[in-house]
Amino acid sequence: MEDKPLDLMIPGPVPVSPDVLEAMGQPVRQHYGPEWQPFYEQFVARLRRIFKTTGSVYPIPSSGSGGLEAMLGTLIGADGTVGVITNGFFGNRLLDIARAHTPHVEVLQIPYERPADPDEVRAWLRARRVPVLAVVHSDTSTGILNPVADIAAAARSEGAALAVDAVSSLAGAPVLTDGWGLAAVATASQKCLESPPGVAPVAVTSLGWEIIDGQPAPSRGWYLNLRNWRRYEREALPAATQARDLLERGYDAGYLSLGDVLVQQDRLLQVRAGAIDAWLDLHDAVAEVIEAAGAAP
Repeated sequence: MEDKPLDLMIPGPVPVSPDVLEAMGQPVRQHYGPEWQPFYEQFVARLRRIFKTTGSVYPIPSSGSGGLEAMLGTLIGADGTVGVITNGFFGNRLLDIARAHTPHVEVLQIPYERPADPDEVRAWLRARRVPVLAVVHSDTSTGILNPVADIAAAARSEGAALAVDAVSSLAGAPVLTDGWGLAAVATASQKCLESPPGVAPVAVTSLGWEIIDGQPAPSRGWYLNLRNWRRYEREALPAATQARDLLERGYDAGYLSLGDVLVQQDRLLQVRAGAIDAWLDLHDAVAEVIEAAGAAP
């Protein structure tokens, strides 16, 4: 394999800075003890600022799919009831995860070419009464950005709490975990956080814990059961082997800089808005050509 710069023109994994790659080449160290704990607490505090939450945040060593399963499986519990909005490949993955935990899954299928409409979500929930609703914020298979803030408000009005797949949106688009009244949010290190794959941070709010603690039958899993991560957190112990190099070396080299995240977020939103405007202009131009061709003798 050639050792040369590589530009990945995909949603993720994304290229990471040379500083991060160099820092990760340092010797491996343990993920526990008095040297580790202060850093870990500082790292989690920074993640809370990016999630915009005062709740729990767990950087689970996993792919993004593992974080999603931890979030959704723990919220559903054993054989609980959940609703899932699907309008893309990753919405369908949320659906698969939900069905792996319970047979009681309701599906709101939205056409792939448009975001979910909050009023449609509200009417759908009114007919089904599910306690938890799951949605993908940014589905990279279609380019759809679902209006999570408005969907969360619609869900609350019908007694449902929203769980969000923000794997490709956290730090790239606004995600206000507490401000939008979300139950939980899951993301991954290799997208807008601009880090190598391997960590799936999951945030759980007080609303999320209220749902989890009120379940008649909790989730049966262990590693991806957020109850266990909370238990070990209270004891100031790691729930499992942490990806220390990925967390610490990347942190030391400057990734997860909050200022960079906010600047990047604004830049990406501007690019997205420009791309949408360009597409609409092209659509209108093509429509005019087709109309003119059709009207010609």
